[in-house]
Amino acid sequence: MALDLEAIRRKLNQLNGTARTSSIQMWKADAREQEYKIRCLPWKNANDGQPFIERQFYYLGEGPGILAPAQFGKPDPINDLIKQLYSTKDQNDRAMAKQLMPKTRAYAPIIVRGEEEKGVIVWAFNYKIHQDLLGFILDADYGDIIDPENGYDIKVKISVSKKTFNGRKVNDITVQCSPKPSVLSKDPEQVKKWLAAVPNIDDTWPLKSYEEIKSLLEKHLENGQEGVIATENSDDTAKAQHEELKKLEEEIKQGVDAAAEAVASEDVTATVEKKRRVSKKSEAETVGAVEEDLDKALDDLQKTK
Repeated sequence: MALDLEAIRRKLNQLNGTARTSSIQMWKADAREQEYKIRCLPWKNANDGQPFIERQFYYLGEGPGILAPAQFGKPDPINDLIKQLYSTKDQNDRAMAKQLMPKTRAYAPIIVRGEEEKGVIVWAFNYKIHQDLLGFILDADYGDIIDPENGYDIKVKISVSKKTFNGRKVNDITVQCSPKPSVLSKDPEQVKKWLAAVPNIDDTWPLKSYEEIKSLLEKHLENGQEGVIATENSDDTAKAQHEELKKLEEEIKQGVDAAAEAVASEDVTATVEKKRRVSKKSEAETVGAVEEDLDKALDDLQKTK
C-alpha cells in the first residue's frame, strides 16, 4: 500500500501541536438586504469537469457539519446506520434515516466586485442556487460563465427571511446573470494572480476518522434524538386513528341522529363494522402513502450524492 506522505505530515503536525489552519476565506454576505456582483472562478481540482465543487455534510443536532466519508468511498458509520435503518422497511426507521441523510453544499471561488482587494474568497450555496448557476451555463445565451476572458458576472440578491437551518437564521438568496460577458480583470497579471490564488477546498474541513464520527453519532443518539424522530413522524397516523376511534365511540353511544335510533340493532352493528373497515382501509392507505413518500425522498436525496 502506497503511503500518503501529505496525510502523514498533517498527522505529525497535529501531534506536535503545529497543525496548519485553513487559509481559505469564506464569503460572508451582509445579513441585511443587499445586492452584490460577483465573478466565479474555475477550481483547480474540480472533478469530472464540473464548474462547482460539491461536498456532503451530516448535521447532528445543532453542532457543526461533519464531512461525510462515504462520498469519498471511505468507511462511514452514519452511512452504515442509514442503510441499516432503511432496510427494516419500518416507517419510523426510514424517517430517522431521512433525518440523518447528509446535506449537500456547493462551492465556488469568487471575486466580489467592488471588494477586489479581498482577493479570492469561497462562496458556499445551496442546491437551488447551484441549479440556477448550472442553468446559466447550459443556456445558449450565456455558456461558460466562469471563463476568465468571456465569462459573466453574477448579481446576488440577499433578502432577509425568518428561515433557519441547523438552529441558525438563513436569508433568501437569488442569482441573476449579467446580460453581457466581460473579462475577469483588464489587468492580465491580476488575472494570473487570482487564478493562482484559488485554494484547495479540502483544506477547509478535515475528514474525521471512523471512530470520531461513531462517537459523535452515539452521543447524538444517547440524547434521545431517535425517539423524537419516531414520535414526530408517527403523529399524523396516530392522530388519525385516535380521531376515527373517537368518532365511532360517539356514534355508538349517542347515535348519529334521530333516524339512526330507529334502525334495528343489527343494522347499527353492520354500519359500525362498515365504518371500521373503511377506517382500516384508510389507515393502510395512509401508511402506504407515507412509505411511498419516504422511498421517493430517499431516492431523491441519494441522487444528490
